[in-house]
Amino acid sequence: MLPSFVLLFFSAVFCVFCCFYFIFFFLLLSFFLFLFFLFFVFFFSYFLSLYFFFLLFIFFFFCFLF
Repeated sequence: MLPSFVLLFFSAVFCVFCCFYFIFFFLLLSFFLFLFFLFFVFFFSYFLSLYFFFLLFIFFFFCFLF
């Protein structure tokens, strides 16, 4: 009776640890994906604003030139 109870206990603990490991892994993965998404959006907006200011600079330069 005791070995089957110990086996059941260890299997339950193993299952709980596996569940927590998968939950932690997916949370960590989603957190890193969220950070990567924020990083990408920040750099995309930064380069887009630089490109926009560059176009404005060219436009005003040609307006003052002619």
